[in-house]
Amino acid sequence: MVWFGAQHSIPIDYRVYDKDTDGKTKNDHFRDMLKLGKNRGMTPSAVVFDAWYSSLNNLKAARDLHWNWVAGLKKNRKVNRNDTLEMLDFPDEGLKLHLRGYGWITVFRFVAKNGRTDYIGTNIEEPSRDQV
Repeated sequence: MVWFGAQHSIPIDYRVYDKDTDGKTKNDHFRDMLKLGKNRGMTPSAVVFDAWYSSLNNLKAARDLHWNWVAGLKKNRKVNRNDTLEMLDFPDEGLKLHLRGYGWITVFRFVAKNGRTDYIGTNIEEPSRDQV
């Protein structure tokens, strides 16, 4: 876990994933670090993480701490009733979608010059593309 400011970045915590030693999954470690940050008085404008950590339980954990989050989402993520992100057309201003098991979020689609497509979701109210 790293705190980023305008001119500095400061390591806050790190974990070595070794389930055989401590019995914890990578997602257990993620949620433990969120709680640690809260206990240390951190008040981030948003918690940012990649799709490897965007499980439903992790998104809810950030929300339960009253923190905004910005996270990568996999292209096959279920939204609305039975849609996946890759099935939808995205305007530049993003789409407000219902994430199954969570609630309403806004998702943006970014396509790199090499053709790679990333889906970035957030619980920030009315976010701009630049915020994400």
